[in-house]
Amino acid sequence: MTPHTVLVGRSSEQDSLFSMLALALQGTGSTVLVSGDAGAGKTALARALAERAAGQACVVAYGQAYDRTEAAPYSIWFELLSAIGRDQSVAHETRDRLVSILAPDANHGGQHSLVDRIVAVLQALAAERPLLLVLEDLQWADRASIELLRLFVRSVSSFPIMVLATYRQEDLTQHSPLYEYLPNLVREAGAERIELRPLGRAEIVEFLCAQYAIVFADPEPLVDYLQDHTEGNPLFLGEMIRVLIETGTIYPEGEYWRLGAVVVPPLVKQLVATRLNDLSADTLLALRTAAVVGQVVPYDLWIASLAIDEQRLAQVIREAIDANVLRQSDDGDQLEFAHAIVRDVIYEDLVIPERRKLHRVVADALIASFEPDPDAVASHLQRARDERAFEWLMRAGNRAQRAYALRMAADRFKSALRTRGTPAEPTREYGWLLYRTGRLMRFSDPVGAVSFMTQAERAGRSAGDPVLAAYAIADRGLMRSFEGELKAGLIDIEIGTSRLERLAEARTMLPPAVSLWIQDMVDAGAATSEAQGEPQLIERVPTGMRWGASVAWQSTAGQFERARELGERLLQQERSVPAGVHIGLARSYAATGDVKAARAASEAAIAGVANQDNFVLVGHFVAEQLEIVELPYAADDIPARRQLQELGESAWSRSTEALPGQVPPRAAWSSVLLLEGEWRDALQLARYEAERGFAMRRLQALTTQASIATWQGDFARATEIIRQILPLGPDTEPGDGAFYPTVDAQKLALEIALRRGDHASARDWLDHHRRWIEASGASALEPDVLLNEGLFESELGNPAKALAIFERVISLAAEPRRPLVLIAAQRHAGRARLVQGDIAAAQAILSDALLLAESCLARYETGLTLAALADCEVARGNTATAADQVDSARAIFEQLGAQPALDALLAAADSRGLPDRRTSLVSSELDELPNPANLTSREIEVLQLVASGMSNREIASALGLSIRTIERHVSNIYDKIGVHNRVDATAFAIRQHLA
Repeated sequence: MTPHTVLVGRSSEQDSLFSMLALALQGTGSTVLVSGDAGAGKTALARALAERAAGQACVVAYGQAYDRTEAAPYSIWFELLSAIGRDQSVAHETRDRLVSILAPDANHGGQHSLVDRIVAVLQALAAERPLLLVLEDLQWADRASIELLRLFVRSVSSFPIMVLATYRQEDLTQHSPLYEYLPNLVREAGAERIELRPLGRAEIVEFLCAQYAIVFADPEPLVDYLQDHTEGNPLFLGEMIRVLIETGTIYPEGEYWRLGAVVVPPLVKQLVATRLNDLSADTLLALRTAAVVGQVVPYDLWIASLAIDEQRLAQVIREAIDANVLRQSDDGDQLEFAHAIVRDVIYEDLVIPERRKLHRVVADALIASFEPDPDAVASHLQRARDERAFEWLMRAGNRAQRAYALRMAADRFKSALRTRGTPAEPTREYGWLLYRTGRLMRFSDPVGAVSFMTQAERAGRSAGDPVLAAYAIADRGLMRSFEGELKAGLIDIEIGTSRLERLAEARTMLPPAVSLWIQDMVDAGAATSEAQGEPQLIERVPTGMRWGASVAWQSTAGQFERARELGERLLQQERSVPAGVHIGLARSYAATGDVKAARAASEAAIAGVANQDNFVLVGHFVAEQLEIVELPYAADDIPARRQLQELGESAWSRSTEALPGQVPPRAAWSSVLLLEGEWRDALQLARYEAERGFAMRRLQALTTQASIATWQGDFARATEIIRQILPLGPDTEPGDGAFYPTVDAQKLALEIALRRGDHASARDWLDHHRRWIEASGASALEPDVLLNEGLFESELGNPAKALAIFERVISLAAEPRRPLVLIAAQRHAGRARLVQGDIAAAQAILSDALLLAESCLARYETGLTLAALADCEVARGNTATAADQVDSARAIFEQLGAQPALDALLAAADSRGLPDRRTSLVSSELDELPNPANLTSREIEVLQLVASGMSNREIASALGLSIRTIERHVSNIYDKIGVHNRVDATAFAIRQHLA
């Protein structure tokens, strides 16, 4: 009996999908994630949607991820694009663009260009006709494909595009890229999630009637039986019913069917095996080869792997289709197993020799084809234990590296190393492969990379290759520095690079491929990654990048004068100056107050790594420019800040394939979020970086956490964090850590000591702070040291001395201009003036401070300055104005959770007899209302503007934020309040009295 293709028990899910498709047809795209166990009906649901979409003139395209195969970067997307390219209804121009992307020898210019081209062509196609993109079995997709999905779906709401992605929940492990991306797909893109649950009793009856036209006078016994033994899984139901019919256990009698005696059935896989046993020997043999090929079986590859002619294969295919083992694609170019379980049963029945032989046969057929996929060939040769796997793994690694899928490239090279085993006497080729693999691991696993470099250095010495040994030492220093071992790292960098300089003088021979690897490059036409080719005489061994690393890490350690001297010398000597030189000079110039030179050097560093598609370093360097140039020297230049934030977000969004985990796109923003009062978001980013970032970023993240803990009054937590940064406390010697995070931690430790009244500890930290600044030569930070000394004197009860210091700080912070230091110095000077009774001077200087704080969007500083101004207004007798300022400061401190500042504010207001004029938002009446879904103050602000009818662009303009930031806020709001559109969000705002 042949079942009808009817979707059963999924009416609500189907209605939801059809509704979203209707919205997509009107121009409002969406993303849906459908999860369920194997056989739950994900594919059937997707096909029902595809039929509806195709009937409404949509372009429908599928991409599939496969188990037991090594996927190339973006493989699921290339399959989807290929399907669109074969659609004759698509415009010729669009298909030509697709051909240029899919060409095996296409030079995409790195990951950045490739991703942009894919997104652009899909958006261009959507401008012509609506799109339904179906991505199946995402649990097996490669990381680059998942990252591209994340980037793409963030924009689909503005296009007539619907993306439907399916995955098996039971196969989703912590090692699956999808596992870590799921939360962001939901949060950032507002993706809907549909979980297919087992069919219930009524749905099982419907299944019987609809799929097999079986009607029972008394269905209860059979429903009980099927529910007990299939748990409502549609695939298992179908298999079970098929067996019960074939064995006569259920049989027709008159107009009804009856259930005979049943026995406990075998497992579903055994049911599938039973069905397979009915096939002919030729068909089973051909299916074994097909199972080795994959879930999807290209016809040309299959017949090339078989020893039968097309006529006999046609009989095999027909028999397999009739038995519901295979399905044929509409274009006739490939077949697919009816279900992955069917393929599993066939594949797992193969014993080891059979598997190896068939994988070798399929690999040979692939190699003989036109432009074979190196990942697929390598995968089959690995499973065949064929020594040729080495060459193809190297090809696959080359391709991954060109796409900036650095972790994937490193994985391929590690697999290649395993195919060769560890040689008793390491060869030169083996050593260079160790070196190259370690280089690719430096961002994702610097500790592991150190091990690879140590092995490479030993191999270089053993094989008599001094260039390899020297490069391995130099780059081991780079990896050590990444992990925070600055002293040991700098020693390695300088030893290795000095050796390379001496080798250059000796006119060393260097293989041509090596000169590319040491710059993280690869020849687009390279077949393997061996140190191939005859060594060539070179004029000098390339060392600029390694000396550049020395400049970068010297400046990180606070050795600014040394870094500047070496960096400027390299600028004069090197034709192509590496980015490390520029970023090291940027830090050094910033530390001495040469703002123009610092910004130019930072921009040169960013441009240099951007030209190499090194998005990891673009993100890091953007964060550094914000932290060491823009916020210290131009905090009130908001447009420039926003532009850098956008650049950093774009870079981090594209860097995941080089890092150990998913990078929050706003990873470069933490310092800005801290300043602007988005402390909750700043903490989230800091926690990520503290757990997964490089050592330097981890330290910066810790200072963010310590800052917020201090200002929120959790001094114990802040002290614990500071101890992680400075385990030796004030005894930490200059240079024994990253300079900027260390001096930030010192200032926080001093602030905590002063708040606790521990003047002895405060003096120790103050001396420690000055010692570090003086040892580094960071003359531009002298105002910071003096500001802390003024605070210390003020706490000791020396207001006149403190005022003199604060006024000195104001003078020093004017050139080069330090807006944030100015705000703090003016606030403290204003308070000191007020203590002396000079109310007019205090009012003037505090007003300047407030104006500057607001210009910088410095929310906490604004609150502190408002509190100081309130004291001035009280002294002038303007209690109403003072009460207004107290209310404004209170709102800021409450939103930030800045309890110490809030307590001080309220205590001062109470002592001066100011009325308690809390706003309606904190009135006792509204305090009784439920918390509106834990929305942040910024989210409430955005929600109110949404409810007022403003577009995202208008909201962005009103708040001085980017459209992407507003889109993210809107997405977060939808997720928190459980709505999917602006109409429902507005209704929520009205119900919560927010609009």
